[in-house]
Amino acid sequence: MVTTSNEPLSHGKGTAVFVGRDNICVLSNEQLKLVTYSGTVKRTLEWRSADSSARIYPATLGKLLIGYQSSLVELYDVTAKKVIGRVRPGFDRLKRAVWSKKLAVVAFVFKNGIAVCTKDLAVLCTAALKETILTAYFDNNDVLIYSTHQHLKYLLSDGSAGIITGTEHPLYPICIANSTLHYMRRGGAFGTRKVCVDEYNYRLNVLKGNLEGAQRILELGDMWGSNT
Repeated sequence: MVTTSNEPLSHGKGTAVFVGRDNICVLSNEQLKLVTYSGTVKRTLEWRSADSSARIYPATLGKLLIGYQSSLVELYDVTAKKVIGRVRPGFDRLKRAVWSKKLAVVAFVFKNGIAVCTKDLAVLCTAALKETILTAYFDNNDVLIYSTHQHLKYLLSDGSAGIITGTEHPLYPICIANSTLHYMRRGGAFGTRKVCVDEYNYRLNVLKGNLEGAQRILELGDMWGSNT
């Protein structure tokens, strides 16, 4: 059942994501609601929350992700008005969902681990963590780059992982271009530094079956990364 209302959305605890050019979906009082930019409820979607810890995150067009502290993540289709996928990676407390640039792959960052999945929530790999992740993003090759308090690390879709560089202070990576890391520090200051990406580029070439590219990196690169 779908209900409609012209009443404004009441203020309170909740989260919101865009699900289309003109549509925002809001989670409020354990209900999913499509609202206008002014906050007027267009309709309430048929959905039952698994528990009160639900939070919503962006997904592909017309869809959204629903995460719970229990590790459960659901993929909800706004048009079909139902959950069309579920995954339970086994980690605690979902903190954020990070999408690749072409929205083909998503990384779920939990308190104690990462799960990389396809857009349909098929698990590609998982990685247990002992350090807190500060921030993460996918580069143009769908390699997940993320920072902790002491390291900048990478994770490939096959589970290959390693350290790009150590950090004296917490850094928030923006991008790596031509072996230059562009980052932001706490407080908002921006900076750059040279890093070696030969190790994960080598592994990426092997993963894609580009053995000539992998051989070229071995011949020309330093390969001074540290595996984890």
